[in-house]
Amino acid sequence: MVFESEKGNISIAACADCLLSRPLSSYQEPGFLRMVEILRGADASFLNLEQVIAKDEGWPDESKKGMPFAGNPRVLADLKWVGINLVSCANNHSYDYGIEGVLSTIRYLDEAGLAHAGTGRTLGESRAPGYLDTAAGRVALVAMATSTITAGRAGEQRPDFRGRPGLNTLRTRLVSTVDQKTFDQVRQISDTTGYELIKENERKFFPHMIPQDNERQFYYLNHRFVLSDRDWGTRYEVDERDKEAILRSVGDARKQADWVLVSVHWHDHEGKTEEPPSFLKDFARNCIDHGADAFLGHGPHELCGIEVHKGRPIFYSLANFACQLETVDFLPFEAYEELGLTQDDRPSAVYDARTRNDSVGWVAHREFWEGVFATVHFEGWRLKNVRLYPLDFGFKGPRTQRGRPIIPDESVGNRILKYLAKLSAPFGTKIKIEKGIGLIEFE
Repeated sequence: MVFESEKGNISIAACADCLLSRPLSSYQEPGFLRMVEILRGADASFLNLEQVIAKDEGWPDESKKGMPFAGNPRVLADLKWVGINLVSCANNHSYDYGIEGVLSTIRYLDEAGLAHAGTGRTLGESRAPGYLDTAAGRVALVAMATSTITAGRAGEQRPDFRGRPGLNTLRTRLVSTVDQKTFDQVRQISDTTGYELIKENERKFFPHMIPQDNERQFYYLNHRFVLSDRDWGTRYEVDERDKEAILRSVGDARKQADWVLVSVHWHDHEGKTEEPPSFLKDFARNCIDHGADAFLGHGPHELCGIEVHKGRPIFYSLANFACQLETVDFLPFEAYEELGLTQDDRPSAVYDARTRNDSVGWVAHREFWEGVFATVHFEGWRLKNVRLYPLDFGFKGPRTQRGRPIIPDESVGNRILKYLAKLSAPFGTKIKIEKGIGLIEFE
């Protein structure tokens, strides 16, 4: 062999969502430094950068209801210090500071030397793979977010019109299959409430934007109802145009890189929050079929199961990597307005009011404050094993401390891993747990 990468050996660290407002490099707990050592030891270390990187670029998007998230460019130095070298930028915070925030994030990531994917100056650029060159080979990343993004989707370039900066989206739409009685009730509600008149008026001017109803399907409040004799329920369906274009990017990455990762940020729950939706399971397997070596899901901010498809891992959600939403120094007017606060109040009042002093919302649920990061090991192009390391983010700790990752003691770690093993069992995935570390082995 001439090149080291010809051996087909690589270690890939997979982390989940990162919202970072403060430095990490000042901490020195053994569990924290152990995590850093593991991430630095991987050839490629990935996370989802769920924030804008900006100094004073852009203005907060009003639709965020006072929860835009931006970090100073200096946080990128801390991510590199931890060992991160590859990030996704496609998520529901990508557009928090508009087009200017999208572009500033790209610029600062490039200046920091961090490989990235998922946003771009056009839709084509946002769909294109990002590349990280390592001694173990070239690693490609194709990144996207699902339809929880209401604004910020990148626009495609035309010969006669410029493209629009934004993110790569895999759009989804809710579809409910219902029986005849329910189908008739929905039509009656739409008629009784006057929504049919709204649809009729909109069709006069924008007929291409309002789908036509028929005896088998009916549209109400941007929700499609389908008459069916069985399999009643609500699910998400993906936009086939987005799906096919993204799979082409995965195929392109397969030819241009030694290793291919696919990242999807999703919030589209069809049932319990710990269960991935049906469309995501199908899409993950399609990505593997088209050449991906690992599928990296994130977005629910809690753990979901792990699947192995054709010898390649699918992580539906590893929960969080860092979540420092409560130490943003300045917030826009809307953050105070929606909570009935005044111009005299400061961010601490927003955090107190939003969570009712830590009694409700995400701060009150333990599953939000625990997660896992994984290291995936290939030898001779074959998956050898996956190691799973639990993370604790300081549930019930003070606001000044919680939100940063640390590998917990063995008893806490085993509990987290046992829960992940339970979630993974329906996929036929067996996780062996020893001394606070999870292991998935392959022959």
